[in-house]
Amino acid sequence: MALNIRQVPSPNHYNGRNGHRVTHITLHIMVGRLAGTDAVFQRPSSQASAHYGIGGTGEIHQYVSEANGSYSDANFSSNNSTISIEHEGGMAGVPMTDACVEASAQLCACPSPLAPMCMIATTSSTI
Repeated sequence: MALNIRQVPSPNHYNGRNGHRVTHITLHIMVGRLAGTDAVFQRPSSQASAHYGIGGTGEIHQYVSEANGSYSDANFSSNNSTISIEHEGGMAGVPMTDACVEASAQLCACPSPLAPMCMIATTSSTI
């Protein structure tokens, strides 16, 4: 199943993975809405990014190519060995929706040459 992923490139990322390979998926909650996360990740001064963001309607945005490390985990090694996914929610009035969870599950199950363990890695992860 092909996913509809909107490209919203962030300037905040490593070029390549600095000798690391993808070993895990990092799931974060935005503590806000997708539009706000888009704006933060567009500002070079934020020094923040993720590979993907998922909104409450299930819309998926890609900020950083999977070939590059994102600035998501505040840890050089983890930033370069993860595929990171941000999820809308985490604050009053901004719930984590079923559509967001479903889109996340589909994205994690989507085969990637950089993350062939994708389906296994998400089996024990919860959002």
